[in-house]
Amino acid sequence: MIDDRLLFLVSQPRAGSTMTQKILGCNPDVYTLSEPWVMLHPLYALKTTGHAAEYNAAIAGNAVRDFLASCEIDDSVYYGMLGQAYGKLYESALNRAGKRFFLDKTPRYYLIIQELVKAFPNAKYVILLRNPLAVLCSLCSSYVKGNWAGVAEYKPDILAAPALMLEGLETLGERAIVVRYESILADPEQQIRRLCDRLDLAYDDSMIVYGAGPNTQWRLGDKKQVNATDRPNRDNADAWIGQLQDPQMWRLCSDYLEMLGRDTLAALGYAYDELRATVDSHAPRRWRLWRTTPLPTLLASRP
Repeated sequence: MIDDRLLFLVSQPRAGSTMTQKILGCNPDVYTLSEPWVMLHPLYALKTTGHAAEYNAAIAGNAVRDFLASCEIDDSVYYGMLGQAYGKLYESALNRAGKRFFLDKTPRYYLIIQELVKAFPNAKYVILLRNPLAVLCSLCSSYVKGNWAGVAEYKPDILAAPALMLEGLETLGERAIVVRYESILADPEQQIRRLCDRLDLAYDDSMIVYGAGPNTQWRLGDKKQVNATDRPNRDNADAWIGQLQDPQMWRLCSDYLEMLGRDTLAALGYAYDELRATVDSHAPRRWRLWRTTPLPTLLASRP
């Protein structure tokens, strides 16, 4: 089966996935490229919400389910069949590259972790976590760029991703390979060595210096920061704090902290009290907040 040669790297966008991908891609047994996104469309076929098409996606989802029922095929069998079919694509890529493992780094696979595991039960799943406030700041600085209404475009990445990733961790159990962006920055050798052990890869110190590896410019993923350095930079862990000087960014982070809540943050491995103290210590004067817009208001423009 091809799925025991597949590595999936799942995270929120802007969580350090391109850096992690480049590090793993320096291993001679690993083939990776851009972000395939190849499994999102087929694994959404049974969903009646969350996607749109020129045809009615909700009706299509129900119709496919009715068809499968008439064939006495349940969801697990259907996803297994999809795994076999799309596994041929991964296998073709591996054969052309002459490598042992294919690394599919598509952050938004957080939307389909449950289905992905059914399609590829023997694959290895790396769940990359990052402080959600840092993720929000990175999304805003990279994509929103002061057009604050544009935050709504990333509503699933902001609100749905943490909960869906926690559900994925519960489904995977001990099979989940959890790594934190901050931990990689603080001690890349130890963290990547541990990651390689779980992935059945031979670790080499040269992997950490990913800038010395193939300098491929991919269509998707981080195109700037990851190419500005050649190895993990521990200073990036707290870079988000500087963005709190902007009253609107401070408002978004403060709101996001409360929307996530203490329990969700703890489950992700981050301390609410520490983050609250950091945010509060950079609070702007009240008069500077009067023109800011709450995060729930900005996100409300998208269903």
